[in-house]
Amino acid sequence: MRVVVFALTSILVATWALPETARAEFFFDVYLGGNVTEDTDGVVEIGAGPQISASGPIDFKAGPSGGFRGGYWLGSVPWLGFALGMPAYDPEEDESGIDVYVFPITALLMLRYPLAKDEDYPQGRLQPYAGVGPGVFVSTAKLDLSPLGAPEDLKDTRADVGLHTVAGVKFHVFSSARPSSSSLGTVAVFVEYGFTRFDPSDFDDDIAGVPVRFQVDRLQTHHAVAGVSLHF
Repeated sequence: MRVVVFALTSILVATWALPETARAEFFFDVYLGGNVTEDTDGVVEIGAGPQISASGPIDFKAGPSGGFRGGYWLGSVPWLGFALGMPAYDPEEDESGIDVYVFPITALLMLRYPLAKDEDYPQGRLQPYAGVGPGVFVSTAKLDLSPLGAPEDLKDTRADVGLHTVAGVKFHVFSSARPSSSSLGTVAVFVEYGFTRFDPSDFDDDIAGVPVRFQVDRLQTHHAVAGVSLHF
């Protein structure tokens, strides 16, 4: 994490030193909303062999989504940008006691289209945008094993590579920009649809000396969020 912070700080300082016409337009987004994870299948194995095995469908319910994202639009190509996203969400299934906390760190290639341009909003007051990129999905699974006779819950954390896509629209509600600047100091609100997908590794635990494994198929999640954005 220190390396990421150092890299972003270095880019910020280097870009700010560029001439005004080439300066990047940085942005920072904060958002909150909900998610729906598509149903999938799971397998639980207890003991070597295994001694006990159970499998079946997992029907996730809707849950919260939120996070933040920082990035920049290129000064020379203002419709093209890059971002580092850190969303978080919590797929949960009541009946079988399955809870999965997911915290991805994703790198996004961003595109936008400027609408309603004027002197205060040279890149458009209304900006449809989209982004796509890979990410590292850190997931922690918690599974209630009492129906199978285990004395404790399974809990394990894994990191896997996945995909993150977003599409939304921003509306800039305030600007302190000057005609000669590049949309510096604007505040926007936005709504966004997101999609995340990854294939979790097997979750393993040792409960009272007995190995336990939980395997879940792909996790495909749809997100609907709203947020606030600062451009500078």
